[in-house]
Amino acid sequence: RSIGSGVLLSTLHGAKGLEFPHVLIVDGGWGRNPADEDERRLCYVGMTRARETLTLLELAAGNHPHLPLLNGDWLLRAEPAVEPSPPEILARRYTRLTPADLDLGYAGRQAPDAPIHRQLTALNSGDALTPRNDGEQFALIDSEGAQVARLSKRAASVWCPRVELIEAIRVEALMRRERAQDTEAFAARGRCEHWEVPLVEIRWRSR
Repeated sequence: RSIGSGVLLSTLHGAKGLEFPHVLIVDGGWGRNPADEDERRLCYVGMTRARETLTLLELAAGNHPHLPLLNGDWLLRAEPAVEPSPPEILARRYTRLTPADLDLGYAGRQAPDAPIHRQLTALNSGDALTPRNDGEQFALIDSEGAQVARLSKRAASVWCPRVELIEAIRVEALMRRERAQDTEAFAARGRCEHWEVPLVEIRWRSR
């Protein structure tokens, strides 16, 4: 069902009693017994939810237990041509960094009035960051060229050799970090009571 520019995803059981202008029923999960009356009735219930158009998908021709029962000049059967994805798309990977992948105290070790805090609060979900590494440390740089975060030593050892494979880094959210959350040894090095840490997703290509 259209909801603005989106759709409603539902099970056939969940759609009982409802009607929609356009309905698409995907294949999968059906038994292979065309004589299963309960399942055939459920398929019929899903089909009759449509007021204007109904699209039925079949994963493999001839294997759907109920679609062969349909016939008539109103029925349009089509087999879409599926083009293979480009190799660069197939090689694309997405990795969401966890808090353990970040130097959580990086901004907290800087003065409360340091520019990094303003730069962090100016970040929004979806903002692009760029990587910078010297072989040992891996930093995240904002659009103004300011360093806003740094990876942990373990994560840096993973991503420094892969930096040439990175296509994009996007901010997903900002996490508020409190000085009280650090261990005593790390808290002693802190200069702020709280600060922000960007959580990011890295889009990269496999070799």
